[in-house]
Amino acid sequence: MKKILFILLTGAAVLSSSLKADIDFQDVGPTDIVGVRESDARGPFKIEFTFDAVGRGKMKDSDHRIQFATAEIELSAVFYHDASIDEGASIGLSYERSRIDWNRNPFYRQKDFDVASLNVAFSSKRLCDWLWKGQLTANFDNLKHWNFNEYMNYDMLLWGRYDYRNVGINLGVLALTGMKIDRVYPIIGVDWKYGEKWIINLVFPMNVSVVYNITQHWAATVAARLFYERHRLAHDEVLKKGLIVYTTTGAEFGVNYTPNAKLFANLHLGYDAGGRFKRANRHYNNKHHYKIEGAPYAGCQLDYAF
Repeated sequence: MKKILFILLTGAAVLSSSLKADIDFQDVGPTDIVGVRESDARGPFKIEFTFDAVGRGKMKDSDHRIQFATAEIELSAVFYHDASIDEGASIGLSYERSRIDWNRNPFYRQKDFDVASLNVAFSSKRLCDWLWKGQLTANFDNLKHWNFNEYMNYDMLLWGRYDYRNVGINLGVLALTGMKIDRVYPIIGVDWKYGEKWIINLVFPMNVSVVYNITQHWAATVAARLFYERHRLAHDEVLKKGLIVYTTTGAEFGVNYTPNAKLFANLHLGYDAGGRFKRANRHYNNKHHYKIEGAPYAGCQLDYAF
């Protein structure tokens, strides 16, 4: 679904997924890269629901405010698995509804955006001590007004992790393209498991978090999160088929609950430090930037595998 800006390159943001589900490039929270064998132990199918809401942030040097919220549901399935080398492939379909509510907006009326996404992913441990994952996601933007030529965008990922004792060395590349918005970012960093309780992730831009395992089923987390949206407006707006990009980043405290291998739940509460809102014409020219000030946010995630 995802410009992932300068914030990413400075390491203030992270991405959210599991290996067999799609990576959502719009509401980006902590993730691990795991093999298909670990995912497959939970079952070949997975339903995931996520929700986040950010309070009204003031647009700097004005009395305008902007509020953001997003909800997404996804179904994914592993359709190929070679247990001998822990290699597999999955397909996922998701639907997201997001709200970008800019009060006193003189350029367009639309507040709600619907996006459907189709992703195909693979993972492999064929190479000794390496786990590699690749993913291609096609996003069908603004479904009510969608057409193939102007409302499609794509996310591409290649991510490898080298396992060295309790340390993982992560390398890869992340690319976003479509709707005149093209970005390519390197993936680099380490993750470290310290004893039985602590996991420290410094993998930019994929995962910046600290996890403390309280018990077998409960964990506390401190993490960074990116909220990112790119959309094309409808043809009947004042800003006809214009492009908008919403990007903010924050820090959060979360609680994870994993009662068994099939169910995962997360609640988190944080403060969005702000960011930028951009509007441009249909060709992504005549760009105007607006700074967004901070606001609190809260969200949840629920995964069930079967």
